Amino acid sequence: MRKVLLWIRMFFCLLPIWLSSLRSRREEFPVRFQVMKHWVNVVVNSSGAIVKATGTENIPLGVPVYFVSNHQGSLDPFIFINTVTTPCTLVSKKENLRIPIISSWMKTMEMIAFDRSDLRASLQMVKDVAEVLKNGRPVIIYPEGTRSKSSVMGEFKPGALKPAFLAKVPVVPVTMKNSYIIDVDDDDDSHIEIIYDKPIEYEEYKDMNTTELAEKVQGIIQKHLDEK
Repeated sequence: MRKVLLWIRMFFCLLPIWLSSLRSRREEFPVRFQVMKHWVNVVVNSSGAIVKATGTENIPLGVPVYFVSNHQGSLDPFIFINTVTTPCTLVSKKENLRIPIISSWMKTMEMIAFDRSDLRASLQMVKDVAEVLKNGRPVIIYPEGTRSKSSVMGEFKPGALKPAFLAKVPVVPVTMKNSYIIDVDDDDDSHIEIIYDKPIEYEEYKDMNTTELAEKVQGIIQKHLDEK
């Protein structure tokens, strides 16, 4: 029932959300990000979820960092934008470009969309993300590739960590806890937590390979998921 009510509430916001995406396209990126953050806050508040953000003080300001997060539910990117303290770019699957309103904001926010089934597209995504990071803007990615829709985390795709090595930037593990509840239509109160860990500096992981770094980040996130 909760998910149905969320979509009903969001329906009445669709027109102003779409118009704001068009009006803000000529603004500087930080301004566009703040406009999107406003509407994201509306959506998160409409969900009825109670979001607790931990570790935001660990996010370096004015530094391009690579946020690497597990992915439990459809509102994860919204919750991330709702709580993150610095404007950043999101990586998304190409299918989301087919969703009205969402696609408009993806273009406005210069999100990096790619076809997960296309190897060339995946390789290009790695280059594009690395370039954004080198240009000084943080990026978030979900290495599982899709929502788990549960508390069980899927395996990270090591290639998703390659941009960090190319750009030589800090990696910030991000943990989503209980965000899948909204997707499974659970009527119980949704207490969702997002945890930002301390950055893993390039000097700490430069001698690792992508698989080892992926396992390290996944291990940090799993530790939080196991905590009660």
